[in-house]
Amino acid sequence: MKQSDAEWQTQNRRARHECSACWSRFGIAGQAFTHFVCKNCGDERSHPNTAIPVYCSTCSRDENRCCRCWKEMD
Repeated sequence: MKQSDAEWQTQNRRARHECSACWSRFGIAGQAFTHFVCKNCGDERSHPNTAIPVYCSTCSRDENRCCRCWKEMD
């Protein structure tokens, strides 16, 4: 059975650790590696575009929270 577009977007959004509000809001980004510091653990990370997250993927995954706003994942 073919996956619907809505199911694909939900899976992709969750894999990127983004809540539905942030997924809708951060759709455009410049192509440049950008460095950021995670506000939770303090690690410095790089991101492949200019729409940098606020929290690293490790913290977001471990806490089940959005990497941009820290809201619980839906």
